[in-house]
Amino acid sequence: VRIEVAQDVSRFIETSVRDVAGDMVLGAILAIAVTAAFLLSGRATLIVSAAIPASVIGSFFLFYAAGFTLNILTLMALSVSTGILVDDAIVVLENVHRHLEQGESPMEAALRGTAEVGSAVMAATLSIFAVFVPIAFMQGMVGRFFFEYGLTVVFAVAVSLLVALTLTPSLCARLLRRD
Repeated sequence: VRIEVAQDVSRFIETSVRDVAGDMVLGAILAIAVTAAFLLSGRATLIVSAAIPASVIGSFFLFYAAGFTLNILTLMALSVSTGILVDDAIVVLENVHRHLEQGESPMEAALRGTAEVGSAVMAATLSIFAVFVPIAFMQGMVGRFFFEYGLTVVFAVAVSLLVALTLTPSLCARLLRRD
């Protein structure tokens, strides 16, 4: 008996996963750079940039709970959602900053600013759910492929909402100061 490897696709898969992971990191860096260019504040950029790894790492818990694996589709979904992950945090941060400029203390500004835009941030997140949940539950062979993809985006954006309503205001209260 002689055993031969007919085809080895493991190298292609490893390369693809490495490329997608690299694209994810590049996307995060570009999102942080654009945020820094528009916010013009190192502290604000630090707060927003903390939302990306917190959301991605938080998504891994939901991966585990759902029985998902890290594969090309789930990594691609995380890559696609990288830019979306900072949106909620930016909205909360900008409103907290507005309250700071009106003379409120950082803690009070974080509480009031988050309460004001909390429903708007939730509405934006739910609209993303409305797009990706149907993708996750498509029928047939395509549906089987896109199940993890759609739910990965939903998981990442759900954790991003949680981060925007908890971590971002906390960091704003600690790091932001009146100009």
